[in-house]
Amino acid sequence: MGQIGVPFVGFHDYYLVVLSILIAILASYVGLDLAVHVTAARGRVRHAWLAGGVSQWG
Repeated sequence: MGQIGVPFVGFHDYYLVVLSILIAILASYVGLDLAVHVTAARGRVRHAWLAGGVSQWG
């Protein structure tokens, strides 16, 4: 029988790998910081923090 598929040979651009890791770290920090502010706030300020988080990403 013949070969079914050609093996895929790829490579990684290390600049993009490092960039994606840095973006993931920054996004995690922003998410945790937003969660801290939302849990610490009360009343209308809490709603403002929630609205700010939603409007940026949603």
